Amino acid sequence: MNVTDSGEYGDIFEERGYLYHLAMSKFPNARKLEFDNLFEECELRPSEDILDVPSLGGYLDLYETEGVNITYADFAPTKGVINLESPYSNWDLGSFDRIISLAATHHIRDIEKFISNIDKHLRPGGIVTIADVEPDSGVSKFLDGYVDKYTITGSHRGYYRDFSKVETPWKIISHSKKQCDWKFSEEIIDIAEFCYDLFGLKDCHFSSLIDTLRDDIGIEYNSGNYVLKWNLIYTHYIKFDN
Repeated sequence: MNVTDSGEYGDIFEERGYLYHLAMSKFPNARKLEFDNLFEECELRPSEDILDVPSLGGYLDLYETEGVNITYADFAPTKGVINLESPYSNWDLGSFDRIISLAATHHIRDIEKFISNIDKHLRPGGIVTIADVEPDSGVSKFLDGYVDKYTITGSHRGYYRDFSKVETPWKIISHSKKQCDWKFSEEIIDIAEFCYDLFGLKDCHFSSLIDTLRDDIGIEYNSGNYVLKWNLIYTHYIKFDN
């Protein structure tokens, strides 16, 4: 499967989703800040109904989400997650106070249809948060360079967007680049092992992976931990009453 041909999230993660889960199970706290940033600008309200789509495994409840109701939906078969046909099919879901899409839209070709589907399931006054890779950034360079070369799916070419310029039915609350460092132990090899599985890599040496991550994104050693200087653009919207 070649991502440049199919360009679809479900195809990609049906092939390498098990490796993604493996990475997250080995290092469940590595991406904590990435998840916490989802709620920094728009704090959770008691008893919110939240939809995480596409969720690929349902990781939000590992973090600061007590007192809310989370529904996980995805476009690839995943245990314990509602399996939707695609970003563009008719979703058999209810309505929600908040809908989140984390680090996934760069795998979705037709963003307008995906946005339309989100809007159909968002209550008036609801919040949408889309967090993803910044165009022409070190992260996109790594994904479309090193990951593209070594991933088991045959290619990785993302659809990176400036969501401050993407037309939606909602009003932007905030749009900003957030540092969401991936934190590991005192062993730098953990960074390589995590990324090797998370991105479904093969036939590459950990040493070259570490060198590329250091060059494209940045690696630091702080207070006994190795840190990969990951970052994403977080865009928060609100839906007004019609």
